[in-house]
Amino acid sequence: MVSFSAAYLTGSGECTTPREMAGQIATLKAVNVLFVVSSGNNSKRNRMGVPACLNDTVSVGATDNPDEGTSGIAWGRNLLPTIANYSNGSSDTDFYTNGRFHTTQRNGATRFTVGTSNASAALAAYWLQNRKATFDETYAALVASSKIAKGKLLTGRYVFIP
Repeated sequence: MVSFSAAYLTGSGECTTPREMAGQIATLKAVNVLFVVSSGNNSKRNRMGVPACLNDTVSVGATDNPDEGTSGIAWGRNLLPTIANYSNGSSDTDFYTNGRFHTTQRNGATRFTVGTSNASAALAAYWLQNRKATFDETYAALVASSKIAKGKLLTGRYVFIP
């Protein structure tokens, strides 16, 4: 598995992933290696960053639950997740999940972090915990267990990670 959280946007709006990178990602998928990518944090509602826009990746956007912003509230079990305003996404985004976490730093301090990188790392770990025999079987299982999340201009599959 590869968890990649450095999605970037190009000015053209096209998925202009370097050919070499696209080829390497396709090669990994062909041998059943998952490539999970954050969609990016540029508030784009009609595109994702490179390489999340490639079909050979599993693209992940973030949800805010329960509030927007940086209040320090990471998650509420009884609250409905919404697609985060900062999260890039499109109809091609594979999944959305919580992008708000309290993390422990190397020095032992805790820090509240928000972003699609958090969401993609969480989904990658969840994928491994729920892995089936093949990529396609695992993907189908996540789709089947997902619910619909909405944002101001986006709708997508929300994966609940307990």
